Amino acid sequence: MFRSARKSDLPQLRQIWKDIFHDTDSFINWQMNRRFIAELCAVCEEDGRIVSCLYGYPLPLSFGGKAVDNILVSGVATLPEYRGRGLMTELFKFYLNRLYALGVPLISLTPANPAYYEGIGAVPLTESVIVSCGKAEKKAEVPFKIEKTDILSAAAKLKACYERFMPAYSGVSIRGDYFEIKMSEYTEESCECMTAANEKGDILGYLVYITEGKIVDCPEAVGDNEAVKGLLSEIKLPFKAVLPPDFPLENISGNIVRNACNSMGRIVSLRKFLAYFPELEPFSKGIYDDIISSNNVSFTEKVISISDFLSAANAKLNLKPRFTPDFY
Repeated sequence: MFRSARKSDLPQLRQIWKDIFHDTDSFINWQMNRRFIAELCAVCEEDGRIVSCLYGYPLPLSFGGKAVDNILVSGVATLPEYRGRGLMTELFKFYLNRLYALGVPLISLTPANPAYYEGIGAVPLTESVIVSCGKAEKKAEVPFKIEKTDILSAAAKLKACYERFMPAYSGVSIRGDYFEIKMSEYTEESCECMTAANEKGDILGYLVYITEGKIVDCPEAVGDNEAVKGLLSEIKLPFKAVLPPDFPLENISGNIVRNACNSMGRIVSLRKFLAYFPELEPFSKGIYDDIISSNNVSFTEKVISISDFLSAANAKLNLKPRFTPDFY
């Protein structure tokens, strides 16, 4: 049975999260207390046992120069013994139709396996440069002060930096009040933070990172390019970082993957999506959606899939580099 989640599901959901993602009890409690919205989550239940689940959280995206209502999907999981039966695909079909009824225009997610999500009509929204086993050459002098910073106490200044630099990219999550929630999440994950500031104390760039064995994972690097390079150069161990697609890579070495997909999206309600972009209305005739039949428009000689339409809209509207940091 596929259904929306209920608060009474929380004990099972906590256990599934722990078994699949191996997070600490503290982080799982944080996740369920801060991000669990029952009507935006869905489960597959068999004989009273939840065997597959996913979570949704409202987080607008910058798309085509507008703030588009969006549901960020995360925590997609199926118990190992129930995999290979197509349960998650069917759960997504139920979920997308449920969100359609709620009037949601768009979902986004950070894919572990992009090919899988193509099967539900999702397409790449943003790209990044991924540097692994990386090292940044340290300059003799830099025009800013680099220091370790407490994430929560500096949240307001970090937010100001984020809002100053991230509008240069399309596909960016518009965090607003959610910024503080994201920072508290990093704290729950035992992440640390370094900042690069000018003489006035304004933050020019910041780096959120966590040391995992002999690798430093940097889920968020935001700010002036030279400031971010300076921050990366302070890391003594090899690092992994997700950087904007136009980030200059001079003096950075390692395994570099360009044009990597770092977020995907899917139109849920075509009508709600077009309300943001009426200029796309003439191109929407003949759209076919094999999951949400209510999106199907009167056919012309040319039929276009809902995923191809979003890809075309992304290319037409989002002329800026398309990038978002690790917004999950």
